Amino acid sequence: MDALDQNTLGGFKVIPSLAVIKGRPVFVEQGRYSQIILGGIPARTEDVAGPLLERYGTLHYLDILSFRTGEPDLTTIRTLGKMGGELWTDVGARTADPLIDAIMAGATTCMVSTKMMANLSEFASAFELTDGLIVQLDIDGGILSPDQDIREMGPDGFCKEMVDLGITDLVLDIEGSQVDRSGSVRDIAQGLDGKARLYIGMEELSEIEPLRAAGAQGGIISCSKVLKGA
Repeated sequence: MDALDQNTLGGFKVIPSLAVIKGRPVFVEQGRYSQIILGGIPARTEDVAGPLLERYGTLHYLDILSFRTGEPDLTTIRTLGKMGGELWTDVGARTADPLIDAIMAGATTCMVSTKMMANLSEFASAFELTDGLIVQLDIDGGILSPDQDIREMGPDGFCKEMVDLGITDLVLDIEGSQVDRSGSVRDIAQGLDGKARLYIGMEELSEIEPLRAAGAQGGIISCSKVLKGA
């Protein structure tokens, strides 16, 4: 079994992340973007997404410009939504409103994050729009959030709040390369006590086994790490 086939190991779900700017897929490295080149020319989004969806069944779509403008790229969402598989769409929503158009365009699941969402009431409003909602908990020492109440909750308190709201899928995104992701996953998974599925942002495929053992059901990883073998 090669490394890329470990997405089936113990039920661990590998979810490639594909970032797109103006309809073109890009690699994201240290905050810089570079076009994905296939066959010597800039790749189309569907050229990259197709093999990833075929192999992994789920794709995390990151709408880069929407994080800045608040206006989702509906054309790309429609394109990806027609390709089959499960599409986890992150448009950098600060309120629930941008999710409406994304859902109508074909996003099967929408992601919202503590770093972007304005406050707790917006999480509740987003969940009212779709039960296919995944909440990302951004951590850098503490919770990253524009809202003081969320920051003061701590990871366990915030996760409990989301579970009580009805959220069943949570993503843990820990900033920094020298961090104990497995330890953080273990602590939060114990607090969840099986009431929600926990995913984690990964840097390398080699993290799969320790993260699975710690209690993660899956991990999101840059498509640059898996594209070669896709």
